[in-house]
Amino acid sequence: MRWGEDNFDVQVLDGLNKAVHDAIEERRKWLDIKMPEYGDFQVGDVICNGRTGERLGVVTGLYRYWRDRDDGIRDTSMSIDYRYETSSNCFDNTSRQIGVWFVKGTK
Repeated sequence: MRWGEDNFDVQVLDGLNKAVHDAIEERRKWLDIKMPEYGDFQVGDVICNGRTGERLGVVTGLYRYWRDRDDGIRDTSMSIDYRYETSSNCFDNTSRQIGVWFVKGTK
């Protein structure tokens, strides 16, 4: 027998795939809701380099790097990154700066 000839098996697999997709979507929604609760920074906070003390900018958003990649398969933890404005309409983010220690600054 070749795949697809047995319609029942195709339906079972389609149902399992839908269940996985739905579970990932529920996890994504839950992580989205909880991010502000567990974030080290909130929108409006000043973010600085903890080693040098350099003021980097003002946080404009929280995000998870893996949220919208690989259909959410790797979006499995509360690993929060931050987008921040460095100057007028110029932005940077924490996910591209591996190993940098970020701390809150004063406004």
